[in-house]
Amino acid sequence: MAPIARWSILREEPGWLAIDKPAGLLSTPDRFDRDKPNLHDLLTERYGKVHPVHRLDRETSGVILFARTAEANRYLGRQFEAHTVEKTYLALTRGMPTTSAGEIDAPLGEWARRPGLMRVDLRHGQPARTRWQVLERLGPFTLFEVQPLTGRQHQIRVHLAGMGLPLAVDPDYGGHTGLFLSEFKPGYKRASGSGERPLIERLTLHAARIRFLAPETEEPIEVTAPLPRDFEVALKQIRRWVGSPVPSDG
Repeated sequence: MAPIARWSILREEPGWLAIDKPAGLLSTPDRFDRDKPNLHDLLTERYGKVHPVHRLDRETSGVILFARTAEANRYLGRQFEAHTVEKTYLALTRGMPTTSAGEIDAPLGEWARRPGLMRVDLRHGQPARTRWQVLERLGPFTLFEVQPLTGRQHQIRVHLAGMGLPLAVDPDYGGHTGLFLSEFKPGYKRASGSGERPLIERLTLHAARIRFLAPETEEPIEVTAPLPRDFEVALKQIRRWVGSPVPSDG
């Protein structure tokens, strides 16, 4: 894994922070190794006590919110509990759906055989809904815009994999360990004596946008996070060698 990119502040307010979290950095302290670098501790060093309002998987990049006061934490927390916060992700998957948009309604529960991972569990799982729309069809890959309507662990990853469309990079749920140019560039030739480096080797999932009501003013707020360089490079190469992107027909 490449060195973790530096995190940056997308918006700073008296009651809350919107941070652009890089892939590879934990949102909050690890349960088993408190010394692992994590965004919560880094923010605490700069701002004092902060409250994680929600989380992103370690290998997911993008916008994440932290509250700076107990009042803001409660206000934002109520919005997440009521599912009124609108979160939008970009997901690059393997495979192509037969339609251009839809909604997945499949309850999720922890996978007993693989602790820490989730699976669709129709009998005992918690309700989980995900809305999706195709942005680009790129040969063997698809770029989606995805909105989780509930907030279950690994929800987007499991739901897309359940459609037969795992993230392009996601070894836990049917994707690969990396995305390589040799997978789709015609006539690709590896340099003599060297291994091929992946274009991207973390989850091909990015938290691109979040919309909510500001704690101080109750005004609608939208914060966006730019696409990281590794994700941009992967998309650029796919578009170049697979052909012109075909937009959604919806």
